[in-house]
Amino acid sequence: MKLLLAINPHAGGKRALKSIPEVKKLFSEFNCEIELVFSEYPSFFTNYIANANLSLYNGIIAAGGDGTLFEVANGWMKNTSEIKPPIGILPIGTGNSFSMEMNIANNNLRKAVEIIAANKPELVDLGHCQTANSEFFFANILGTGFVCDVIVLAHKLKFLGKSAYNLAVLHQILFLQNRTVELLIDGKTIKQKNLLIEISNTKYTGKDYLMAPEASFNDGFLDVIIAEKMSRLKLLNLFIKLFKGEHIFTPEVQYLKAKHIEIKSIERQPLSPDGELLGTLPAVIKCIPKALPVFV
Repeated sequence: MKLLLAINPHAGGKRALKSIPEVKKLFSEFNCEIELVFSEYPSFFTNYIANANLSLYNGIIAAGGDGTLFEVANGWMKNTSEIKPPIGILPIGTGNSFSMEMNIANNNLRKAVEIIAANKPELVDLGHCQTANSEFFFANILGTGFVCDVIVLAHKLKFLGKSAYNLAVLHQILFLQNRTVELLIDGKTIKQKNLLIEISNTKYTGKDYLMAPEASFNDGFLDVIIAEKMSRLKLLNLFIKLFKGEHIFTPEVQYLKAKHIEIKSIERQPLSPDGELLGTLPAVIKCIPKALPVFV
């Protein structure tokens, strides 16, 4: 079994780089031949895999976090090879939401390698997003609003290291913004002030947040979570409930399943697919059923 291993050396605070000896040993145990390729710049894997001869491999492995999988999946979808192998996941990043759907704990490399070596792929759904200036697929989640504002600010504060994200959250809570957006969800129009909108293909986001407790990556639907305008105190309470998925029962949150979503806004709000920053509103999002073969 020959595998192309796409490694983000900076994933998980450079934990991915330190894991290479263990990864090599584990794949050797299961008689898998691996070819390593390292990310050199943002979107590197999208470009690399889009242009690679994928017929040379029995699997393409995303070794990193959700951002690595995002790039690998987009590269795979853009590749025009007639024969394209399944994608595998080594969860060695900071956020490994997709692997949690497969009941693989963060950094449980042995279980991840066992799943890949078993060579039993299944087709999973992907989300597809089209904006005025970008087009991409997402495996986990697409968001706009509060969470996206946090990511934008955290990128500007990255010189502060690990404190950047926490400080960005605090800043956005203090200077809370609710924006008016218009959504068209499977023909139903919703126009109101919202705090955030998250469109999920999987249950989890980040490490521990059970954003969409009813989501499944093979049900042909995307789960839409809309948090309406609320106070700072209610927002803090909402985040506490996110750990158990209980936020969906609060009056300010709408939870819907959909195949086709359109989002319009007067402001050019940024979008965050799988923890990345890419594109702005307006956007058209749809579920692509059984789009990607994944070792599960």
